[in-house]
Amino acid sequence: MRQTGVVLVLTLLASSCRRPVEPLPPPLEISFLASTILPQSTEAESLEIGGISALAYDSTHWLALSDARVSTRFYEIDLALDGSNLRVTARRAVALANADALDTEGLVKAPWGGLLVSTEGDADKEPALQPRLLEFDSEGALLRSFEVPEKFLFSGTPPNRGIRDNLGFESLALSPDAKRVFLAAEGTLSQDGPVAGVDTVGFSRILVYDVAGSELSPAQEYVYPLGPFVPAPDYMEQEVTGGLVELVSLGVDRLLALERLFLRELSGEKRDRNQARIFSVSLSSATDVRGIESLGASADWRPVTKELVLDLDDVVEKLTPEYPRLDNIEAMALGPELPEGGRALLLASDDNFQAKQRTQFLLFRLTGF
Repeated sequence: MRQTGVVLVLTLLASSCRRPVEPLPPPLEISFLASTILPQSTEAESLEIGGISALAYDSTHWLALSDARVSTRFYEIDLALDGSNLRVTARRAVALANADALDTEGLVKAPWGGLLVSTEGDADKEPALQPRLLEFDSEGALLRSFEVPEKFLFSGTPPNRGIRDNLGFESLALSPDAKRVFLAAEGTLSQDGPVAGVDTVGFSRILVYDVAGSELSPAQEYVYPLGPFVPAPDYMEQEVTGGLVELVSLGVDRLLALERLFLRELSGEKRDRNQARIFSVSLSSATDVRGIESLGASADWRPVTKELVLDLDDVVEKLTPEYPRLDNIEAMALGPELPEGGRALLLASDDNFQAKQRTQFLLFRLTGF
């Protein structure tokens, strides 16, 4: 009997050793290539280029969505990299029909050929403009609106449920296999708790749609943690705000997330500063919270895990000398393969059509996925 037990133990050990071990994903690396600033008042088809809130790559050229509230539009642009010199050229501007005042923020080329656009909504309008996920064709005609779960919609007077004003659907991404669309709020829903700040942690929700042909259906929701934010050590009394402004899907349950911060000094010199950070995000151990109406009312959930890949403060000294600071970085998209390996990762800023700001493009090489 003793020998049989030994054989049994050895057999179990051997069987255990033969089980496949899931490999760890390779470490992501984002390396800076070049940056450029569009001259102010640059136009495409008599429309000023500005307010860039999202980017997408369309096999041969880039698309840049503007969040202009009047003459809402996207631009087709070309990029050329010559050594460390980046050149951005606008091909044309395309007006989005019936989109004025919607605050368009996210952009994805749909696998069936249309353009998916997300909006923030506006709770101050009467009636309120709800956050939406829309489809347009390549010439800007509005085709349809997709279902948005009720928990994301403004409700109450003043709103006590749904997306907070100006913290709506900033992020939009498509998985590489074209089977899932990711849509995320910039900040915490009203019923889910406080917004992120210097002393508080906030929780955005990532909404996942399943793609079936040309249809989208809400499938899962995951919690994305935000904050607490670190104040500027050289500022006096200050306000620090920030949120999740863009997602890029890298496949399976892996995302890149772009977080934006704005630091404003309330006294003294009254300076201000933009910051941005890119995180690697895993959904693999996160809880699907689609059935949880209020995160604050339940402790039975786990957020996504995230790891800092790049703090854009680390590349400020490499930026073009004509504007050696970060502007309001809000857009991020994955582009084509690069000649020396990796994929192009393009970031852009929303200048808010303000004279003191700039439309800034930053090009990186992404490897490790």
